[in-house]
Amino acid sequence: MTKAKKVLKSLFLPAAIFAIWYLTSNAGILNTYIIPPPQEILQTAAVLIKKGTLAKHVASSLYRVFFGFLLAFILAFPTAVLIGIIRPLEDYLILIIEFVRHVPPIACIPMLILWLGIGESSKIAVIILAAFFPIFLNTL
Repeated sequence: MTKAKKVLKSLFLPAAIFAIWYLTSNAGILNTYIIPPPQEILQTAAVLIKKGTLAKHVASSLYRVFFGFLLAFILAFPTAVLIGIIRPLEDYLILIIEFVRHVPPIACIPMLILWLGIGESSKIAVIILAAFFPIFLNTL
């Protein structure tokens, strides 16, 4: 199979999904309030780009992600190295680690909002929770 055929095969499913989305939203089958048509999304994106609000919001999101991953690394890497060096420490912490790592970060959102408020800190805390264990376990 040539490379062009592989590319065409890989593009078939996304193109089919997009076509179904376009046709069903324009035919009135889909509720446009829940799933807006593609052209409406593109128009709104163009307006947000012109106003400059899209860049502001993307920058804010990138800040949260960067800061969350940085804090997760600062917490997870030294902890994993310390547990790797001091093996008896693993015996004390393994049950807690195994219990907490299987809790989805989204399940912690209500408690994080209660503890940290609805601002930036709770959003960054969710990112820290999501990134901590992959960093920790891959370092260990």
